[in-house]
Order: sequence, then C-alpha cells, then structure tokens
Amino acid sequence: MHPAIRRMFKKVSSSFGFILFISLFLSFNISAIKKHTGTAGRILYGYTERTLKRKTFECQLVVVSAVFGGYDSINIPRIQLYEDFTYNAEHIRVCASLVTDNWTWAMTKTHVKEFYTSSERENVKLVVLEEMPFPDLSLVFNVRYVKVMLHKLFPGVRYSLFIDGKIELKKSVQEVFATHLRGNPIVTLQHSYSLNTYQTLLLELKAGNYCEETLAQLEKYARAGYMGTGAIDSCFIFRRHNEEVDRFFDSWWEEMLDTGNPREQNSFFFVLDKQNGRPLLTLLDGSIRWNNALSFLQWKKHVQRKAPPSDGPFRKGERRYLCVTPSELEKIFSAPGVTLPHKLLHNSIKIVS
Repeated sequence: MHPAIRRMFKKVSSSFGFILFISLFLSFNISAIKKHTGTAGRILYGYTERTLKRKTFECQLVVVSAVFGGYDSINIPRIQLYEDFTYNAEHIRVCASLVTDNWTWAMTKTHVKEFYTSSERENVKLVVLEEMPFPDLSLVFNVRYVKVMLHKLFPGVRYSLFIDGKIELKKSVQEVFATHLRGNPIVTLQHSYSLNTYQTLLLELKAGNYCEETLAQLEKYARAGYMGTGAIDSCFIFRRHNEEVDRFFDSWWEEMLDTGNPREQNSFFFVLDKQNGRPLLTLLDGSIRWNNALSFLQWKKHVQRKAPPSDGPFRKGERRYLCVTPSELEKIFSAPGVTLPHKLLHNSIKIVS
C-alpha cells in the first residue's frame, strides 16, 4: 500500500470516520456536502456519487478543465462551441465543467463566478471541492486524480474530454469530435519534444521535476526491459468510457502512486503496453500545438495569480535543475539485465555535468 494511503488509514479510527474514508477513497466523495442555494443544486461544495448522478451530469459528453491552487486563471469557455450535436445517429448532449478548490474559487473574479453560477446555462457544470480528495498527497497529485479518474468523478458519462487550464477550445465540440475524436476509446496528443518514454523521463530530470522519483522510475522501466516507444502530451485527453478504458485509467493512477511521481506523461505508455492497450489509443499530431492553421486549441501560458498556502496539499517540492549526472545514467543503462537498444536514447535530451 502507498505510504500516503497508509497514513490516511491511521487517521480514521472511529467507525464513522472509517466509513467516510472508504466512501471518499472508492467514490471520490467529499466529506462535507453543501448545496449552494439559489442555483438549482448545480454548484456543489462536496458531493456524493448519488448527488452527481441525480443532480448534475445528464450529458453524454463532458468537457472538463481543472484549476487548483490558483495556478491558472479560470477561463470562461466560448459556450457557443458547446452545443449538442448528432454523430452517427447518436444524439450527444455536451456539458462544460470546471473542477476547482475553495481557495481558488474564492479568488475568482466576480464576472467569472457569475458565468458559472448562472441558472440560465444548464450545460455549464461547476464542482468546487471543499476538501482535496487526497489531502496527504501534493496538490499536483490531486489535480492528476481529477485528470485521470474522470470516470469516478462523472459516473455514467459516455464520453469525456479533459483539457488543461492553460488551453481552451477555439472550434466547436461537434467539429472537433467529427474530425479528430470520432468516438475513439482514447485520444491524446503526441509529445512535441519526445519520441519515447525515456526521452520524456530525461526531460523531466533536466528540468528538475521530482528528481528522485523520476530517476527511480527510469531505473524501474529500464530494468523491466521496457522499450518505451511513445510519448504523449496529456494536456488534452479524450476517452469513450467502457470497462476496458476505465480499467486502464485506474491502472495509470495506481502507477503514479506506486512510483510516487505525479508527472503522468512518464508512465502512460508503460501502463498501456502492460495491458496491451495500443489498439485503444489514437495519437494526434503534436504539431497542432504550434501550427495555428491546424490547431483547434487556444494555448496560453501558465499564470499563477497568487502563491497558495505552503502547507497541506498546496505544498510544492523543491526543483533542482540537471539533477542527474551522465555517470548516474550510464550506471542505470549498463546494469546487468538491461537490454535497451541504444537508438532509444540516440535523440534524447543531453544531460550535461
């Protein structure tokens, strides 16, 4: 069991607390359940799975963005792009959803709040979390849970599309669905810089992201003989929910917990290949990120409006740039039993002393 989860078990000694914890862990339920008055129950401060099914998400396709810790400004989506449509004789009702935390919501500008709380927009859904789903884990882990586990957060929805807070759609959901998504099981972007998992891991080491965890992850995959052929940009993830797809995302989350590394792009293909899941995946050309003529996405820079509290789930780890030496990498890739072809690293990001 993951150490953070073990610590959470110790905190729930009473029978009521234990039941509440199990409900939270299995169904992503938040302890306090308060409906915001005057908005037909559409704004939920905490929720249960029953509340979600009954009150909130009657749509077939939910487009979700998540902003936690004030890391990005909350955007107002171009709601005219989120109209319902029919594809292959299937009527698809579209909803735009924002998931955020109490601290970020309190900082949000009044006109943005008015947009999300207006009773006139039935296809706009807002979830404000009174508590983090995993308060003993970092803010990044909590955001990744929302990104990866949409089938827990929005049970019963047929399709979901997660887009990072730094981007927004500039073409209609109908057009994007018809030209790029087409109801495929999993659709995401090819990474713009990396060709394989090892290059992605080396990029993380160069940037100083979760140094110890990333280095241990790299060693784990190398010793397993994993070829690492593939890399994604997970700022855009579409899925058609079924048992096989949801099982993959469960396993992806478990791999992040197991490695202690919330940088989800590092482990995507490792988990996918373990489950022989390549037929599920459709990769879109990552160059649409830079080619405005082709892109259906509007890109923005991350803008942190105000530093969040330094304690609890808002805490951040230290970043140490170039946190691995060439000799450390050589030790990993020359270890007994590691048979990775040199070509995997031929075009990788160079780590310099």
